[in-house]
This record gives sequence, C-alpha cells and structure tokens, in this order.
Amino acid sequence: SGRIEICVEAMSEGSRARLANYLRDEHGVDCRVRLSGARQKAVLTLTTAGTRRFQEIVAPYIHPSMEYKLLPGLRGQLALQPELVEPREVLVPARVLDVHVKPKTRSMHRFDIEVAGTHNYFVDGVMVHNSPETTTGGKALKFYASVRIDVRRIETLKDGTDAVGNRTRVKVVKNKMAPPFKQAEFDILFGVGISREGSLIDYGVEHGIVTKSGAWYTYEGDQLGQGKENARRYLRENPEVAAEIEEKILVKLGIREDPDAIGVDPATGEVLDIAPATKSA
Repeated sequence: SGRIEICVEAMSEGSRARLANYLRDEHGVDCRVRLSGARQKAVLTLTTAGTRRFQEIVAPYIHPSMEYKLLPGLRGQLALQPELVEPREVLVPARVLDVHVKPKTRSMHRFDIEVAGTHNYFVDGVMVHNSPETTTGGKALKFYASVRIDVRRIETLKDGTDAVGNRTRVKVVKNKMAPPFKQAEFDILFGVGISREGSLIDYGVEHGIVTKSGAWYTYEGDQLGQGKENARRYLRENPEVAAEIEEKILVKLGIREDPDAIGVDPATGEVLDIAPATKSA
C-alpha cells in the first residue's frame, strides 16, 4: 500500500497527539494515531501522500545501505559525510579519595623513624619493639582507624570430639568514640556466629540466675542440659525460657527496671502509682 506505520505504544496519549500534530502542522505529513491489531497497539499511520512527504524529509539522512527502503525517486540524496577521527588517549586527573590536613599544633621537628630489619621502631617518640604481630594495611592503619578491636581465641569449643566453635576474648584497644579497653568474652560458633544462648548461660551463672552443678545447668528447678552445648541447644529450642533469662539478666545489670519493684498491673501492664506507707498515730 506504500504507507508507513510507526509504533507509538510506549508514548503517552498526549505525546502521541502532539507528535501527530507536529508532523501535520510543521511538515505537512498527513497522519493519524489509531489502534492496530488484536492487541490494540497504538500506531502512527501515514497516508500514501504523507508517506512520500515523510521520506522526502528523511532522505538526506539515509545511508546508502538503507536506501532500498525509500521510494526509487528519493534514493542517492545522502548529504552527510562521516568524519573519521583517529582514537586517542587523554589523561584525566585521578579521583581524590581522601584528604587530610596535618595539624598545625604538631611539632615539625619530630619524625617517625623505623629501623629496617628489626621490630623496633619509633612512633611519636615512643619506642615500640619486639612485636611480631602485623595488621592488614600495615602500621599506618592503626593510626587511621577510630576503633581497633583485638580478637583472640582462648579456647576451642567441642561437642564430644567435634570442634563446634571458639571461646573468644575481645578487647577494644583503641576507641575514639567511647572509653577504650572494654573487654568481653563470648562463644563464636562455626557457621552461626556469636552465640546468644551461650552468653545467656554465662551471664546467668555469673549473676545466680542459672545454677551450675558439675556439668549440669539448672534454671528454677528445670534442668537445661548436661554440658554447655546441651544447655545451649535447649535454650535455642525454647526461646520463651531464653527470653525470661535475658529479662532477668537485664534487670540484674540495671539496664531495665524490675517490674515487681515499681508495681506493674499484670492485667494491663501499666505502672501503678504506689503511695508510701505511713505510720498511724
């Protein structure tokens, strides 16, 4: 039929109408928007005269390899000549990742000196020696970091003959955000991470909430298990018991108020206003 159809399904209805009006008013292309096919897709349909007019407009921009799609009388009108430019590499400035300004208060006559071949070196005038330990990033990282944590394995946890985790001691050796040198011990289980149940057992025994008799762990007359792994497994399978022990530990540590001490209505959970007792005359 010699007509052109352009799919405009992705355009909004307003954009379709503006495109049709632009081609009709500015370039004299006779066209209209309609729904085509079983799926009713929006297409911009050009009449035979509109198709010829549209091809006259785009003919100067059609490469010879695509001229077969034009009408015979409109071929060979390519007016553009490609300009081939040799590829070249241009140096660009590297992106700045971090900028530090040296404090003016620091003495300009002091230097950090390292003696090659030994473990002895000066850092701000302090001798650091005989330390075979290194950290990722070298010596500079310990001065750059705001918090440094020393993690050490102090014991291997076993279930029978199988190693299931490590007893770990963690010490904050540097902290610019809070007081340093805090220390904690907890269990890290392989494939699990820090054991919450193990910490509940440790704190429960420390504060008298959980009783340890030999290898048995007992809570309010109920045996949690023989050995720490069995007790840990019991708390994991009974989260309500673990939550009850945790609540009592938080009260012991002073993190939470004791509900029995401040008077809580068991029905509503509201805090009761209890007046102090007075002596009668």
